[in-house]
Amino acid sequence: YYANAIGENDEKIKEELREKYKKYLTLKQGVKLAIDILKKVKGEKFDLSKLDLAYIKKDEGKLKKVSGEDIEKL
Repeated sequence: YYANAIGENDEKIKEELREKYKKYLTLKQGVKLAIDILKKVKGEKFDLSKLDLAYIKKDEGKLKKVSGEDIEKL
C-alpha cells in the first residue's frame, strides 16, 4: 500500500485516496492531502488533535507515528 485509511468513514477516504494520491508526493504533500481529505469527509467534526498518522520513509524503513498537533510540524 502507498496510502490507506482505517476507521470511521474509511471507505470514503480510500476512495478519495485512490483518486488523488500519487507516488511522487513528498511526505509533506501526502500529509496535506490526507488532512484535506479528512476535512472534506468529516466536515465540521474534523479535529486535528484527535488524528493519528503513521508513515514509513524509504531510506529509514521504520514506522513512525505522529499524533494530534505534532502532525502540523511535518
